[in-house]
Amino acid sequence: MKPSRVAVTGGIGSGKSEACRYLRSRGYTVVDCDEIARELANDPEILAEISEAFGEGFVKDGKLQRRELGRHVFASRSLTERLNGIFYGRIAEEMEKQLSEGKGKAVFAEGPQLFERGMDKDFDEIWLIETGEEERIKRVAARDKMQEEEILLRIKRQNACGEGDKVKIINNDGEITSLYKQIDCLLLQFP
Repeated sequence: MKPSRVAVTGGIGSGKSEACRYLRSRGYTVVDCDEIARELANDPEILAEISEAFGEGFVKDGKLQRRELGRHVFASRSLTERLNGIFYGRIAEEMEKQLSEGKGKAVFAEGPQLFERGMDKDFDEIWLIETGEEERIKRVAARDKMQEEEILLRIKRQNACGEGDKVKIINNDGEITSLYKQIDCLLLQFP
């Protein structure tokens, strides 16, 4: 029997990564879409596409200037969509490969924009991590040393909404132990 596929999604600073760290500590396979994107950003073909689309200043010495590119593209929906167009298909392909290799009752994929990408249909369940905007700003500012204005632009560009029977809401406004307890309850379906 194939493992159930579960997407763990939510906007920047919602706590997706912490939820997925916990899942890994429990022995589950978790595919990290952001990690796939970071690896793809080293591909010379992708770097050439980025230079062509946004200018050579965002690739220096064969390395993507992630922060500078992020500041540039998240200021505009059309630029964000152009960057997403370079990465999404490749991320989906690698994610599918890694999920197919996963073992156990369930495999998980961590991704911030699964609904926007239309990838939510590829999962049996979606765990949507929700956190208030003020808390998200505080977390991202501490983690990434970003200014509030830049964080708000990224929040605005992410649409982590969803509805339906397969969406399970996990509230992450409280203590970390509350997040873990909610995950443990959801995991009961995968004995």
